Amino acid sequence: MDKKPVTILVVASYFKGNRFIEECYKEGCQVYLLTKLSFKDEPWARQYLIDVFYMPEFTSRQEVLNAVSYLARNIVFDRIIPMDDYDVELVASLREHLRIPGMGD
Repeated sequence: MDKKPVTILVVASYFKGNRFIEECYKEGCQVYLLTKLSFKDEPWARQYLIDVFYMPEFTSRQEVLNAVSYLARNIVFDRIIPMDDYDVELVASLREHLRIPGMGD
């Protein structure tokens, strides 16, 4: 019986996480990236990503929550993972709102 791949949303408010993204891909995960528009031209490991989503800023938690909730209408995220300490609280809020396992608020 084939096992469903784990779908991960990586949240990165800074350009970092390429090695993590690559390792997730090698483990058979489907990886999506949410980052700031200002990092659009950075050398992300796009070859390992299903898609990349951009937001102008992460300053409004509600705007990020709305955007990820909209994405979750069509993509079932099994995990949401922060790439930086600054993203931990935001990701906890996203997990709580979407009822995804992990540390909450």
